[in-house]
Amino acid sequence: MHGEGIYVDSERIRWEGIFVNGAFESKLQKKLQAEKIIKEKRRLYEEKAREFFQAFSDAFAKSDKKTFKDNLSPFFATADSCGEYVSDPYPKFEEKQPDKWNEWFKLQFGDGKTIKFKALGSKDEATLISPSQVLVEQLRDKAGGQLIEVTNTMADGKLFVSVLCELSNENWAVAYYAEKTV
Repeated sequence: MHGEGIYVDSERIRWEGIFVNGAFESKLQKKLQAEKIIKEKRRLYEEKAREFFQAFSDAFAKSDKKTFKDNLSPFFATADSCGEYVSDPYPKFEEKQPDKWNEWFKLQFGDGKTIKFKALGSKDEATLISPSQVLVEQLRDKAGGQLIEVTNTMADGKLFVSVLCELSNENWAVAYYAEKTV
């Protein structure tokens, strides 16, 4: 048995918890439970961050020439929205035309199967931005400040990377992006 479970031994003693390679060690239960909570927090943040790409696509689709800036700029980190969580420089909506941003995010998300999300557990885990740019504790219970590194390697060897920052309203904004060649 491996994972969570209940075992009743020959003396009818009930053992409930996390088993590792068929063994139950009571000394490790607190550590295993804490690791499980962290793993679940990461999974939930990564799942929420996936929604960024669909939300951006939806906002792009319902925009026209007059409303692109109003509808799409909230998807980009600013000093006001992310300044207390991650330091600049931030990508600016004005760096690209709206259709180019839409194309870039579609390329990064791809078919949704090859894209990888990594919720940072601490600033030292940051690989796409400098750890010194991460200004708040990660995996905290308070909304806002969680950073997610997003990577997708295309068949042609291009690597699309970004860092998403959770805002205090639990929406997401891109705080970093790059296109690299592997």
